[in-house]
Amino acid sequence: MTVNPLISVIMSVFDTPDDWLIQSIESILQQTYKNFEFIIVDDCCKESNKRILKKFEASDGRIVLLKNERNLGLTKSLNVALTVSRGSFIARIDSDDLALPNRLEWQLRCFERNKNLVICGTNAWMLKKNQKMPFDVPQGSSRLLKCMLCWRDVFVHPSVMINARVMKKNNLFYDENFRAAQDYELWCRLSKFGDVMNLSDRLCVYRVHDNQISSKSLTLQNLNRDAIVLNNIKSLGIDCSEERLNSFLTIIGYANRNLNVSEIVKETFVLCYRLYFYYGRSSVGCILKFAWNAFWLIKHHICGNHFCFFSK
Repeated sequence: MTVNPLISVIMSVFDTPDDWLIQSIESILQQTYKNFEFIIVDDCCKESNKRILKKFEASDGRIVLLKNERNLGLTKSLNVALTVSRGSFIARIDSDDLALPNRLEWQLRCFERNKNLVICGTNAWMLKKNQKMPFDVPQGSSRLLKCMLCWRDVFVHPSVMINARVMKKNNLFYDENFRAAQDYELWCRLSKFGDVMNLSDRLCVYRVHDNQISSKSLTLQNLNRDAIVLNNIKSLGIDCSEERLNSFLTIIGYANRNLNVSEIVKETFVLCYRLYFYYGRSSVGCILKFAWNAFWLIKHHICGNHFCFFSK
């Protein structure tokens, strides 16, 4: 690794409130680590956003402003930025979120300490209606996080830094078939090429509002999540039909298919066995959750009371 490797920070902008956009860009320009390029994609945003972007471009040579001829959406815009990026590492930031001043510096240290690291996320602050609350992501070993990644996203997207060399060497861009949950889908593929981790430090501020993708497209988000989880189940070596996969989704807690007791016992055993086979003791937490959920599914079958233990 070079002494001061170049980091490519990527952002896509589409009709963000002006003050949020200014704050977000400034949070990157004010980083303690200075050797970065800031690639911003203008995804046909409103005129006031365009004026802000041009002003920042003129004032700081590290900003690379790209303009889409038509609105492409977040997934394709991020790939546009990735294609032209030159950095050894990729750092994500959304146009309505904030990076704490030492974010890039502290994440880079993690990659310097662990040459096999491919994804580094952080804890965050969640900002909703001007109320700032702590938002904790899972902590633990790379093996534990990879196990959890089979069933849920374990990273805050705008907090993530990625090893660009590994990403591009293996042609691991965002899947443009996913307009939502595109980050979760990418993490599942990228995590197969090295270690992953989350810093306990809160190094980003994540805004929650009605106009973000996860709020506007919740149904699509959940459908894409289910598709990703089902693909992860198949990657555990479980050969099964779509109907059987939906049975697994019920045991995990993402669906509500009516299963009989023998199905619940059989599929829970298969799921937990394969999980332990791949991840060993790191899988125990998930296994206990799925076994607990299976217990409540059986209780629902017998008594009519349903309770889903598994949750984000």
